[in-house]
Amino acid sequence: MMTDSSSATAASGWPASLWVRARKTRTESDSGNLITRRTWLWAAEADRPALVLTFGAGGREPDRSLVRGTAVPADLHFYPGQPPLRGLVGQVHGDVVRLPGVTPSPRPRTIARLLDDHAAARAEDPWLTVWPTLLDVRPARGGGQWRLVDEDGDSLPLRGGREWLWPVLAVSGGAVVTVAAELADGRLLPLGAWPRQGYASEPVAAPTAGTAVAS
Repeated sequence: MMTDSSSATAASGWPASLWVRARKTRTESDSGNLITRRTWLWAAEADRPALVLTFGAGGREPDRSLVRGTAVPADLHFYPGQPPLRGLVGQVHGDVVRLPGVTPSPRPRTIARLLDDHAAARAEDPWLTVWPTLLDVRPARGGGQWRLVDEDGDSLPLRGGREWLWPVLAVSGGAVVTVAAELADGRLLPLGAWPRQGYASEPVAAPTAGTAVAS
């Protein structure tokens, strides 16, 4: 695993937050010599995102200690930048737990909030192309396409193929669920879904301190 902690500062950290791991993707360079693993995290208390970025060179696998569908109480130290997304996982303060659900947010997880947050982030970084979110929504057909609809009746269309849609349909069954998604070009890519219920307490392996977090 390769990380760069020289620019991360404790002053920009979010101490002892419960970070929920929502999704990971893996890409390889054209030569196959560099593997990049991207993992979205979400702060349960601060209700905000971060993006873990780890690397593996020379055929080595990147760090795998952040497991999908789990949460970890840990410090997170951000690199300078607006909006702050890039940083490092710091001290871990307890057991990692598996999640059958995501706890409610003090701010409604609505389409309107997503669009407001995305507009604010784009004002700080005009080159931002993808923005992560958690939404309390249900999948529904509308206008000849699948959409995610919140409890206010607002909706956005989905992107991606059926392999991205079926897990949301299976978890939802027509009910409102919490969906992790990426917003890009006015469409949502669903990354994962949970029923609206509390946390579990099953311990799993702790993540490695110093894991890079990047935008």
